Amino acid sequence: MIDRLAANLGTRGLEFVNADITLALVRAPVGLELGIVADSRVAGAGPATCTALLYDRDGTVGTATISALAATAPAIVFR
Repeated sequence: MIDRLAANLGTRGLEFVNADITLALVRAPVGLELGIVADSRVAGAGPATCTALLYDRDGTVGTATISALAATAPAIVFR
């Protein structure tokens, strides 16, 4: 879940459905763990875009850009 859980998780659960995810890596990740930090999110009445930074123990690995559509009802609710 590259984005959010980086960017699409809201107070009502997963509020957007990912339509497209693009990864741009500057190097291969080191190890099995990958961190994700939401960088920006712009949402309208239906579509949204967001970006996230990807990192490992050695620093930044790359970015993810996500296109999403508003969900009619949250599919997963985290409590």
